[in-house]
Amino acid sequence: MVKKRYSLYLTAPLARKFDLVAQQRHGSKSALFEEAMRTTLEPEPVFGPEESLARSLDDLKKTIGAMARDLAIVAETLALYVRYFLTMTPPLPQSEHQAAQLLGKQRFQVFVAQVAELSSEDSWTN
Repeated sequence: MVKKRYSLYLTAPLARKFDLVAQQRHGSKSALFEEAMRTTLEPEPVFGPEESLARSLDDLKKTIGAMARDLAIVAETLALYVRYFLTMTPPLPQSEHQAAQLLGKQRFQVFVAQVAELSSEDSWTN
């Protein structure tokens, strides 16, 4: 890259600062000046509230998309389990129905208590 030469005049205090910073950075004064000019002439874009809101909405869209995918996976997993359970569990004889219903109610109460415990701890969100 071809560089153009300029002659500049700085006040003594500014020149001392310029020399000190160039020395601290262990770089050339030309590189330091070029960096300062680039920062001044090509400032980083400052985003207004619209751009910030648009970025936030994009982030939310991605998060909701991931949650929808995860929920679909959970629903499909549950469907596969129920289908497997219903096809593999043999029917009970009539004489065992009452005992099986009582056992089922007890197991369901334990299940509900475990879900309530997890919900109150919020451990499922981590």
